[in-house]
Amino acid sequence: MIRNLTYKLRHTGLLILTLGLWVWACSPSKNIVDEQFNSIDESGWAWDSVTEFQFNIEDTSTYYLLSCGLRIRSNYTYSNIWLLYELEGPGLQQQNQFEIELSDQTGRWKGQGKSNLITFLQPFLDRIAFKAGTYTLRIKQNMRDEQLKGVSDVGFQLVRGKPIL
Repeated sequence: MIRNLTYKLRHTGLLILTLGLWVWACSPSKNIVDEQFNSIDESGWAWDSVTEFQFNIEDTSTYYLLSCGLRIRSNYTYSNIWLLYELEGPGLQQQNQFEIELSDQTGRWKGQGKSNLITFLQPFLDRIAFKAGTYTLRIKQNMRDEQLKGVSDVGFQLVRGKPIL
């Protein structure tokens, strides 16, 4: 009887510890300052369509990491995507092109998810020292298709980094 009770207490404790670790691991990072996504029409992402986001910076004592979020459907036909970004804010006007590799040479998706919706998160600006204020980020596709099919959502994630010394 005591042996059964000890066995049950050990397993209950192990279960509680496992659940606690799982909740901690799945909780959102405290360093994420902002994260936004906009849906793309199922008819396709037009080459001249700009997806726009705004975010505020209050803490100027740290660097920031800016990543592009992308969700694609299974009918996306390319192994990569080229994107253009424009970032404007107090004392900042920046634009450039970047690529997200979506699959490896065998055609296996590099993102997270299965089947119909795959999610990607690709850093494109690192160690940015922002001034306080409101910023506007614009993203548009830079592929050859006038209507790029298979893109579900486009977004960004802003993460607080190391302190500026």
